[in-house]
Amino acid sequence: MKLITNSAEIKVTENEDGSKSFQGIGSEVGVENRNGIILTPNCIEFARERYPLLYEHGAGSSEVIGDAKVYYDLASNKYLTDFTLYDNAPNINKAVENGAFDSLSIAYY
Repeated sequence: MKLITNSAEIKVTENEDGSKSFQGIGSEVGVENRNGIILTPNCIEFARERYPLLYEHGAGSSEVIGDAKVYYDLASNKYLTDFTLYDNAPNINKAVENGAFDSLSIAYY
C-alpha cells in the first residue's frame, strides 16, 4: 500500500442557529492530484463512519482536535470531509472560522 497525502480546502458555513459547519474539499475525481494519482468515483473504501482529526499526522490521542466523516459526493464528483472541532482546541476552531487555516491535510492508504 502507498501512503497518500492530499491537501483539502476548508469551506466554513454558518448555520441558521449561528453555529458553524466545516467541510474539507479533498479531491476532485478525474483530476491528477499531487501524488500523481487520478481518483475515480468510489475508489476509496472507508472502514468506519468517522475518523479522528489530529492537529498533526502521527500524533497521539492527546492531540485529537475533532473527528471527520470522509465520503464520495456524487453531485459534486468530489471526495469531501465533514468535520467537527472539539472544545479542547478553541484557538484552532477560531482560526478555521476566521480563515487563518484554509486547508487541511488528508492521509490515507
